[in-house]
Amino acid sequence: MAGYFITFRSSYIKSNWSWRLPWLVQLIVSILFLFSVCFLPYSPRWLISQGRESEGLMVLAKVHGLSKNHWLVQKEYKEIRLQTEADRKNANEQNYAQLFKVPNLERTLLAFFISIATCFTGNVVISYYAPHIFKNAGLDDVSISLALTGGIGLLSLIANMISLKWWDPLQLHGQSVPMSIQQRYSA
Repeated sequence: MAGYFITFRSSYIKSNWSWRLPWLVQLIVSILFLFSVCFLPYSPRWLISQGRESEGLMVLAKVHGLSKNHWLVQKEYKEIRLQTEADRKNANEQNYAQLFKVPNLERTLLAFFISIATCFTGNVVISYYAPHIFKNAGLDDVSISLALTGGIGLLSLIANMISLKWWDPLQLHGQSVPMSIQQRYSA
């Protein structure tokens, strides 16, 4: 959302900075994000699988915002430990090639399809070409077109927030929809 409105405000600049400013802001934010990733904790599952159980438990507690003795943290910790122990006993190797083998292939293809399918909905194309579409519709002012494009992005954000709010209460065979999907595609 910030990108839409930075682009809108920079459209009033009457120099090369009208396009350089949004590009520069994106570059700075990307560099800050890349730098901040270095401070993210390791995955609790990875830590526990590497024998670093206490660190994994601490990360779980931090992620949930609870103490390490809370029942929810302990339950998830035990589930992860049981799963990693079962993987060790069954000598399950964990590498990226496993994503393309039979038990995981359907999940991998589903993930690929969902990410690609969002591009086929036309949402990205409309967002990208919206200023030109508005201009062809008779709105000749570039700033108004950019503001309307930001409005479309804001409307999309609100619609996504509403759908996520209503997503969990929906029931499918006595379970919430996300749980049904998770059970369908979990081992």
